[in-house]
Amino acid sequence: MEVASFGTLDLGPEPALPEAVAIAGELGLDLSEHRAARIAGLDRFDLVVGFERKHVTASVVDAGASAERTFTLPELVELLRSLPEPLPNDPRSRIQAAHSARPPDFRTEPVPEITDPLGLSAAVQREIAHEVEEQVAELAELVFD
Repeated sequence: MEVASFGTLDLGPEPALPEAVAIAGELGLDLSEHRAARIAGLDRFDLVVGFERKHVTASVVDAGASAERTFTLPELVELLRSLPEPLPNDPRSRIQAAHSARPPDFRTEPVPEITDPLGLSAAVQREIAHEVEEQVAELAELVFD
């Protein structure tokens, strides 16, 4: 499995912001070697996850991600929770089942989002980081268990 992080802003290979490094450290993650990368070539990924709809839209429109495999994080978690048991056996089939569970107007109707923490106070960034941590843990269980 390959995991990568991309952003919608073209910042060049900038390191993570100091507050992001500090908050990640509180969660047991080391971002000291992380460098910014602009979204590109996402068609090669089986799953693309963003915080906000604008991240998902940019991933599909600007970086070639498949709309059927691109979700906001809370949208995907909610869709996977809603699938009837037993879940398909493999992660790709679960992602396809989540897409199939989307309403017909998913491209235009609101989807659940996580606020992009960029520029927010450290306290709000910390809250968002904990929300992401919880959502990612649940996503891992729903996709891989």
